Amino acid sequence: MHFSGELAAILTTLVWSIGIFPFTEASKRLGSNPLNHFRLVVAIILLWVLLAAYYGLGISDLFLQPDWKQWLWLGLSGIMGLTIGDYFAFRSMELLGARLSSAFSTLSPVAALLFGLLFLSEDINVWGILGLVVTVGGVLWLGLSKGGTAAGHLSAADVRLGIVAAVLSPVCQGIGLVFSKLAFDVEGAEALLPAHAAWMRMVCAGGSLYLFTVMRGSWRIIHAPLLENRDGGLIYGLAGAFFGPFLGMCLSMYTVSKLDASVAQTIFSLVPVFVTLGAMIFYRERVSLLAWMAMLISIAGVLVIVWRNEIGAWF
Repeated sequence: MHFSGELAAILTTLVWSIGIFPFTEASKRLGSNPLNHFRLVVAIILLWVLLAAYYGLGISDLFLQPDWKQWLWLGLSGIMGLTIGDYFAFRSMELLGARLSSAFSTLSPVAALLFGLLFLSEDINVWGILGLVVTVGGVLWLGLSKGGTAAGHLSAADVRLGIVAAVLSPVCQGIGLVFSKLAFDVEGAEALLPAHAAWMRMVCAGGSLYLFTVMRGSWRIIHAPLLENRDGGLIYGLAGAFFGPFLGMCLSMYTVSKLDASVAQTIFSLVPVFVTLGAMIFYRERVSLLAWMAMLISIAGVLVIVWRNEIGAWF
């Protein structure tokens, strides 16, 4: 399929957007740090079951089959994008809410483009850059048009902290995606299954996160809300883990194997558009005319990116 990578990117965006809603509820009930630990463990288990049952990979295959350079890049990707980046993402959701925090995802494609140029020597034509700018502008406009925070009782310091976390999260995730792309481009290495790459990222991210937790001596504090199932948050965490780090991560790794990191991350930045549409469906929220215009502009930008080479050839 000529546009298989682009289609996978759109599906990734869709399932991630679905996952944001249960993750937002789970972060309010369990806390962002316990949720970050929980969803990585759940994703590792689900991915392991998939790789063993469907692909027939044993434990030794999972660890020894990939090249050490693939482990290196996916390890850095997992730590940067999942351990650090997603912690900031959950923290911003907790403080700012799903829609406003996701508006800052517009920084991800910019980071992916810059680091893709530096590390991957990726080449994107002027139409691709135009599509990136249009998409980023539309998504940013959408986020600013909604405004507000997750809770009116938040202090100014909490709001500032939420904004800082919302900025750091997409930057870390954009860099992490570039590192994932490097893992698929290792010369002489056996081609990676997207699900296997996703599992490797999760193992490295989960291992680094739990190592940090043990070093801080916060094991009991982190797991207390999970063991208590505080406010029934586990069911939301499970739903979010299925759509986000399990299904979404598999699709995103397939996307990275097919597309430049900057193009993939730009399509991923449509998450706020899908989140806004989801809020209309599930929460009966009204969307202003300006928000509709912003969503249409964002989608138009993605279409320009998808057909950037065809547009360039036509002109």
